Amino acid sequence: GMNNSYRSIEWHTQIHNQLIYAIAYDITEQLKLSDEYEEQKDYAQLLLDTVPSAVFSVNKNSEITSWNKRAEEITGYSREEIIGENCTIFSEEPCKEGCGLYCLDIEKPIYNKLCTIKTKSGEFLNISKNVNLLRNHEHQVIGGIECFENITDNLKVEERLKESEERYAAIVNNAPEIVLIHQNGIIVFINHSGVKSSGFEVSEIVGKSIFDFLTEESRKN
Repeated sequence: GMNNSYRSIEWHTQIHNQLIYAIAYDITEQLKLSDEYEEQKDYAQLLLDTVPSAVFSVNKNSEITSWNKRAEEITGYSREEIIGENCTIFSEEPCKEGCGLYCLDIEKPIYNKLCTIKTKSGEFLNISKNVNLLRNHEHQVIGGIECFENITDNLKVEERLKESEERYAAIVNNAPEIVLIHQNGIIVFINHSGVKSSGFEVSEIVGKSIFDFLTEESRKN
């Protein structure tokens, strides 16, 4: 160019009647845009890979278009083998019954949806996920994005805790001694022995002040 800059040219040639016709197209800006697009794409993937949650996107056909490192770690599927696959390759319930992402009756975004997935090794995991639609500059739906966390171990701990609480409650309820629990003087629990000894119903005791059941002498002490 006049300013000693270099330009990228694409030539189109054709031979006719022993003459060579050539048309040159300046594709410098086109290549710059292409390079910028690749840079932005790489930057977006870098951001996805640094997010602590599993993140993936799908197109309108539910085919996976992006897949980050955490998704690879949780499911066992690499980015290379899952891109282009339908998301039902790993999603189970309730996704296989009906896609919530594209269901018009379900408001988006969706938060903390409990679902089940199947890993590459065949293991079933419980996940909590957030879902939203992807739209273009004309606000048309072009796909969706989802992020999820593996909460399988958390649910197991909660289940064990619940079982432990139930066993404790059973032991306390069947104890021959009176067991009463209060918070700031308000009764929150009383066992079977306490209910039987009081002559009241549980509903008449729980939620009431402990002082309602004490004698005048006990209140003074």
